[in-house]
Amino acid sequence: MRAARPFFSIVIPLYNKQEHIANTLQSVLHQTFPDYELLVINDGSTDQSATIAGLFHDHRLQVFHQKNAGVSAARNHGIKRAKGRYLAFLDADDLWEPQYLAEMRKLLLTYPGCGFYGAAHTVLENHRTFIEGGTMPEGIVEDYFRCEWTHHITRLSATIVDPVVFEKIKGFPEGMISGEDNFFCASIAREFPVAYTPKPLVIYNKKFSGLPQRFAKMDSCRECWLDLYADGDFYRNELIAGKALKAGIRYALSFNRVKSLKMETDFSYTRLSANKWRILFLLNRLPDPGIKLVIQLIFLKNMLRNFYQQVAAKKPVLARQPRPPRKSFFRVPFSPGPLLKI
Repeated sequence: MRAARPFFSIVIPLYNKQEHIANTLQSVLHQTFPDYELLVINDGSTDQSATIAGLFHDHRLQVFHQKNAGVSAARNHGIKRAKGRYLAFLDADDLWEPQYLAEMRKLLLTYPGCGFYGAAHTVLENHRTFIEGGTMPEGIVEDYFRCEWTHHITRLSATIVDPVVFEKIKGFPEGMISGEDNFFCASIAREFPVAYTPKPLVIYNKKFSGLPQRFAKMDSCRECWLDLYADGDFYRNELIAGKALKAGIRYALSFNRVKSLKMETDFSYTRLSANKWRILFLLNRLPDPGIKLVIQLIFLKNMLRNFYQQVAAKKPVLARQPRPPRKSFFRVPFSPGPLLKI
């Protein structure tokens, strides 16, 4: 007898996340809506990540292995194996609230035919925790690109996609070092409506985003941000400019002046990402020794930040003691006296 098609196929790309993958998988296995399959794609991890994932015994969970090819290739690999009616994505260090799948199912049944479905999310940073997208109304997003710019509503770990839409978009851009999730969602939003719930159902762990390890690497994908440009669409063009200029800065730090200068020219129109454009402009005019110095300073900054994180993690949290009442400076209550008439 043929097994019933699961409602969701959950795809988790896994690369060297041994400290987080167990909690991530637990957050999936504790979902109140149980009709799903869980596909973990081990992208050539060199730590114990895959071993830890293999310790979980659940008939819905499968672990697949591939040589390291990047997060987009891992996601595309998982989706080729997916059998569910809808695709759900989760990064290996993010978490879902227990009701995430149940709430997203309600959303997609209430607003059928959308390109993707998103939810508000809690962001964990080193020094603060905050919610993105929590002030948006529920329903069809009127202007996705404007809302993405002003409210940061897209996080791939909080995104559900129909497999038909995925096939039309032709998957994630393999070889794009960073921003591949934003490129994927923007590609969908330019052709399909987007539905959204302001309920914070996902915890995005920004402490371990991995961006410092990618800052000086080159993209090798055939897609480029300029593919999404549209004349007269201000927020759409500003959004892609911000993402593209980040890539341009990486190109400049990789000594690829041809590509970084092209980025500088292509996205000189930007108004909202003018500071990024100025940084790229300056980097493009630094000699190679200057670029090397910038790279060394970035490495130093990252080392200091990692050291601070380790110290902060080991430091015990002390209960805050109440302050004793402050003694007044004056022996008797101070009075300004009567007002003078002038």
